[in-house]
This record gives sequence, C-alpha cells and structure tokens, in this order.
Amino acid sequence: MFHLILALNTYIPPLRLNWLEMNVYAPRIDGKLVKPSTMGPPPENNENYLWEEQPGQWTIVMNYDKVENRRRKQGLARRMFRLSDEIEGVTDGHLLNDLINKSLAAYPRNYVLIGIKTHLAMGESGYNSALASMFSPKKPTQNVLRKAFVNHWYEKKLSMAKLKQIAERMSHSVHVALGSYKKINISDAEPEVKEFKVPEPATLPIVPPAEVSSLPKVLPTPLPPVLTSRTYFSPLTMPRNIALLIMMRFYASKERNMPKMLRLCSDIRFCTN
Repeated sequence: MFHLILALNTYIPPLRLNWLEMNVYAPRIDGKLVKPSTMGPPPENNENYLWEEQPGQWTIVMNYDKVENRRRKQGLARRMFRLSDEIEGVTDGHLLNDLINKSLAAYPRNYVLIGIKTHLAMGESGYNSALASMFSPKKPTQNVLRKAFVNHWYEKKLSMAKLKQIAERMSHSVHVALGSYKKINISDAEPEVKEFKVPEPATLPIVPPAEVSSLPKVLPTPLPPVLTSRTYFSPLTMPRNIALLIMMRFYASKERNMPKMLRLCSDIRFCTN
C-alpha cells in the first residue's frame, strides 16, 4: 500500500482524505472473487468511487467532499476526473492507471486502500501511521502533502490555466491555494534562523562633534506656595469685598444678626443701603 499511497499523492494532485473508504467500481469481490468488468457510472450517493470507465482506465468520481454543500447549493454536477486526462508537465495519470491495475491484480479488493493485516478499508489512523512510517522521523498529515504539492508546482511559475486545473483537482481555488496552502508546517522541522548582520564600523558615517560656545542658562523653577486649610479660608487673605459678602451670608441666616449685616453693607462700596 505504501507505493500506491505515494503515487496517489504525487502522480496526480493530492485529494483530501477522500481516498479513505473510496470504493472500487465495479467491485472485485462479491462473496467471491469476481472477474473484472466495466459497468455504467457509479450511483450518486454519499460515497466516492474509483470507477473503471474503460478496461484498465480509471476515473475518480466524487460524490461527497468537504465542499459538497456548496456544490449542491449551486446545483453543480458531481466532479469526475479521468486519470488519463493529463495536466501537461504536472501529472502522470497513465502511470497511475498501470499501478492501480497491478495493485488490484495482486490484491483484489473493493476499496482503493486497505489495511494489510485487516484487509478492511483503511481508516484515518491507519493512513496517518502509514505516512509516519514512510516519512520517519517526520509525521506529516495529508494536509501537509497537499501544501507541499502546491508549493512545488506554484514555484515553477506555471500558466494560470494549469494552476486552475490543479486547483480544480484539489477541490479549491487558486486564491485559496495562494493564501492558505502555500504554507508548510511539518512537526519537528527546524525553524529557519535569519542572521542579523551588523554593518562594519568602517562603513558608518563619521559626524564631527558640534562646537559649544556657551551653555544655556537654566533658571530655577519657583516652588508653588503651600496653602493649608486655615490660611486658604482665612478672611485676612481674601479681598475685602469677598470677605464681607461671605460674612453677610452667614449673618443673614438669623434675623437677630440684621444690625451686624447692615454695618457690613455700609463697608462695601457697591452697597447703597
């Protein structure tokens, strides 16, 4: 299975985890070994198929994917990719066709990927274990393989038409590939350390010191006066008119203080009575 897993991720643009539990159509085992035969298109359901459209010629039929809801809302047909439909200079579907035929002849089965010991459809944990064994000591995921594929081919400066074909096979857009997939994060990868270069002293400009004839005079800052509550409210420190008005207000609160209030009025210049 290791050889087939590598081929599915390199000879054609890698899918997501759609290869897991993908059915071989027509089935190779139906209670007993069945002679290979070609049939009509697979049914439209929630399963994906590797369809032998012509003898020895395989087609990927995607009934269900991560973007399935978007496809159904737009009323689009299910996606089908013939392995023989090459993206020039990028894919090698003819070689993948031959490898799949040899694999099914050696291990007749109804699923594209199976466990070597269980002979059942390979699950995600088994798939990740296979990747870890192949890429030891690294432990890449399927998403990392997709990013690596995008990085490899997008750096080749392919035409926009080929980039769109790659993006269509990988079930995303060119914009998504440039914004999200063109990043790789492999566990245990050593981070790139950029060395900061300090310029040589000889290359630094030499600025002569400025001549100083005299230093500026700095005047001492006067301290603000410290006022206590006693001196702040003392009538002696207030203007005479304000002090008299405060005392008038105090005496006006009681009728018996009217004579004192009249005397205070006579002392204020703007009081006429």
